[in-house]
Amino acid sequence: MSRQKLNLERYDRRLRVYEEVRKILSIIVRDANAGTEDLLKFRTAVSEADFLFGPEIPEYIDQIYK
Repeated sequence: MSRQKLNLERYDRRLRVYEEVRKILSIIVRDANAGTEDLLKFRTAVSEADFLFGPEIPEYIDQIYK
């Protein structure tokens, strides 16, 4: 695989995590809370964050989940 293709795939995976963070934050802002089902979907959707980002992003995601 070429380096360019790997970078593009990593970008796509990072973008998906970003979009999921935006979704859960919009639910929290709209409803002042996120339900258990929403949080479980969120946790599953962002499970790759530990492998795609430095430590600050997974820490932020953990704060949202709590």
